[in-house]
Formats: sequence, structure tokens, C-alpha cells
Amino acid sequence: MLLLALAAGAAFYAEYSVLQAPLYSWRHFKNRDIVSSLGRVVLRNGRTEIYSADGDRLWQSDKEWRVQDVLVCDVDRDGLEEIVFLVWKKGNFGKNLPYFVKENDRKTGQHIFIFRKREEDGPYLKAQWMSSALKTELSGISFSEKGCFVLTSLDGGQETHYDWEGFGLKEMSITESKQNLDNKLSFLAFGDLIVHEQIYGYASERDPEDYDFIFENIIKEAEKADIAAYVQETPFAKEDGSYAAYPQFASPSLTAAAAARAGFDVASLATNHAADLGKEGMERTAAALKDYGIQTCGIGAENTGSCVIEKNGMKIAFASYTYGSNMPCSASDLSLLNDGESVLNELKSIKADNDALIVFVHWGDEYSSKISPYQEKWTKVFYDAGVSAVIGSHPHVLQPYGYYSEGDNGRRMPVYYSLGNMISGQGKPECILGGAASFTITMSDDCEISIEDMDLIPVITHQEMKGVYTTYFYDDYSEDLMERHRLKLSATELESLFNSETELPTFLVL
Repeated sequence: MLLLALAAGAAFYAEYSVLQAPLYSWRHFKNRDIVSSLGRVVLRNGRTEIYSADGDRLWQSDKEWRVQDVLVCDVDRDGLEEIVFLVWKKGNFGKNLPYFVKENDRKTGQHIFIFRKREEDGPYLKAQWMSSALKTELSGISFSEKGCFVLTSLDGGQETHYDWEGFGLKEMSITESKQNLDNKLSFLAFGDLIVHEQIYGYASERDPEDYDFIFENIIKEAEKADIAAYVQETPFAKEDGSYAAYPQFASPSLTAAAAARAGFDVASLATNHAADLGKEGMERTAAALKDYGIQTCGIGAENTGSCVIEKNGMKIAFASYTYGSNMPCSASDLSLLNDGESVLNELKSIKADNDALIVFVHWGDEYSSKISPYQEKWTKVFYDAGVSAVIGSHPHVLQPYGYYSEGDNGRRMPVYYSLGNMISGQGKPECILGGAASFTITMSDDCEISIEDMDLIPVITHQEMKGVYTTYFYDDYSEDLMERHRLKLSATELESLFNSETELPTFLVL
């Protein structure tokens, strides 16, 4: 149970030195841009600033804070908005200790701070309430329509409800009705799975029939998701084991069996390497995956570019496209981005028969974290077609993610421009760091679909000099594993790389 301890009061708080937030928490840090009665509240990279309508900076967060999230809401129901910070800082108190505290603690902890606009002379904001370090760390905070705080724990995702009572937040003693799970669906998608020579060589040394090692460290999340998907970058070889790598891939179909055991439901197959083994290779790849119960989209003799999964009372369609093919192929066998009007009409037709439509797309410039004009062009086509979400691949590095919207219709389309690699033998740090797209698909009582809780979970391709290859979630990636990686990775380098490669362009919001 989450317990909030009330600090002695805002009068005792002052600036105090703080360490960086723990590494396991940084993927929960949000970027916000909120227009409110307090001004424009901007949260970027753990810092918050407030601007006037003229663009003048009115306030900035303490340089010793790392702000994980920020809310603007009417906490005490007096008709005036307050600003709520979820903050990592060092020590429960500032430089001026209350009389009953002999020595400040030195630990980095998580706090909830509530400020309001100052009416008298002085700094723009005035502290209204500040908690001591939370006993249970939070992945997020939100303000419900019922006017209470929803605090979600970092460990296990347990939700606890708090309300403002007099002075401070107190836990609510309420019994909520059981959620109707039939109208919610959790989705998880990974980027390119590329079995380079190093990887099938590693398999041959340990057990040539077993590729479970690829998924063994991410299986817990794949199994938990209602629908889990990934990008099968390369076609499967014939069963004689004549594998090959770049530039013309022939990959082991045994990865399909391993993916199925790990709980994956969908594989996107439209990539520039899909036709490396010709039409026969494309058909073989789709058939092998389907034999293990994994649905495919993008290629196949009966290719429509899409597949459908019915779950939790919803019909979710998946389509897959690629910018082109390294080897000659027919557009009837591989879904190509060759004509905007044709793709637009095809997607509109798919969407009309289903509740939601998720598009996988192989696009962008290899090894570039920047979004290309080509990607921007096709994003608009997908949006105009009513696509629910876009999952990008091909650059082999992370690219920005966020919501794309146009006009005043209020519809926001989540776009992950590139998830990078799920696993590969590529040896650049930027290719080692990938991501998993995570969100919840919800259907309202009037059958309207919304996508909530959009997140990008960082993943690491672990590679050792002695040949170990597997994938970890960053949260599970220890300093010992970093030291054993053949690139001698550092947490600072990875965090900096993640922040720079997923930095939002002007046309995306979170």
C-alpha cells in the first residue's frame, strides 16, 4: 500500500543537491506541453518551465530536481488550477531543517509536490504541499474525472487513489467497481528481428534446434500482452539449414517456433529483405509462422496486406508495407508503398471492416535518428486513412515517437517512426539500443476506439565476445551485463542516446 508522509511544511524546503534519478525509472519520464491558466507548462528531459502567452519564462523547476511527470488540475476544488510535480530529489528537506530533524537524509527519493500561483510579490509559484519521500515508488500519476489522484506503483502497476483533504493528500477508502476487461486490450510490438551469422553461429554451438535464447529475457512481457508483435526482417531458408546473412538473407525458421513459445501473435513481413529468396521464400516464411499460430501481414500468395485478431470484444486489423525491395518482386506478393491513393483506399477498406487498424511500415533512412520527408508524407496518408497507430522499422536505430494529429478534429494517431532492432548482430551502440511500442486499445460503450498509455520501452541487444546473443529490457540490464557486452556499454551513454534519438519534432506531441 502506498503511504504518503507529509513533510513538515513548505517553509522548511529549500534547494538541496540531488543525484540523477535511478536508471530503472527513466523510461517513465514524460514530456509534456500543457496550456493552462498558469501559463504554458513545458516538461522536457526532467525539467519544467512555465511561459506566458508572450513566450516569457515565468518559472523554472529547481535545478536539483528531476521531474518525472507534471499535472495541472484543481487539486482542492476551489476553482483555481494547481500544478503537481512527481519529482526525484536528494533528501526529504532543504537546507533549513525542522527542529525535530537533526540531520537530513542523503538518499535520492521520489516526492509529490503541489504548487499554486503566488498572489503576493515573490516567485511565480508558491508551494502548497510537499510530501516526504514516497515509500512506494511510482511509475506515474494522473487526475481522474472523479477529482482524485491515481497513483500507479513502479512495481506491479498497482493503482491507489488519493484525494485532497484539508491540507495534503490522503488515501481514499473507496470500493471501485470491477473494470470491464472486455473493452481493453494491451499491445506490445518490437522492431526488426535479424538473424545475422553471429546469431545462428551462436545457436549452432549451443543447440542448433533451439532459438529460445533470443526471447528468454523478454518473454514475461510478451506473454502478458493481449497482442504481441514483431518485425521479421528476413525470409526463412529451406529446411536443409543453408543459412546466409547480408546481403541476401536466408534465416532459420526455428525462430518462428521460439517466437510462438514466447507468446507472439503477429509478425510483420513487408521489408526490403522479404524477397531475398524470391516468391518461394516469402511464401515459406509466411507459412512457417502461421504453422506456429503467428499471424502475418505484408506478404504471401494470398496477400491482402492485412490480418485480423479478434480479442476482448474487438477486431484489430494489422497491415504491413515496405518502401521497396532489394530483389525484384511483384506488388501482388509484397505490400509496397508505391502509390499513395492506392494505399489510402486499401487502408480505408480494411479499417471499415474492423474496430482498429495498426500499420507496420518499413521506411526511413538507415542508421539515421531523424524523420525523413518520405516518412512525413506517408504519415499523412496513414492518418487520412483512419489508421489507429503506426509502427515503424528499417533504420535499425530508434527514432522519435508521439501522437500525430491535424486540424481540430481531436483525433491523435500514435506513431513510432522506428523501433530499431529487436535483435541483430550489428555492432554500433545506436543499433544495440532498440525499443518496444506499448499501449492500450480501449473501446467505449458507444464503440469508439481510443489508444491510451502510449510508451516506448527500451531494449538492449546483448552481445558478448564469446558469442552470447539475446535481448533484454533496459530495466533488467545490469551493470555487470553492460561490462560483459562486447561494446563495453555505459548507462550514461545509453540514456543519452535514448533521449537524443527519441526527441520529439514539432509535429508530434505526447
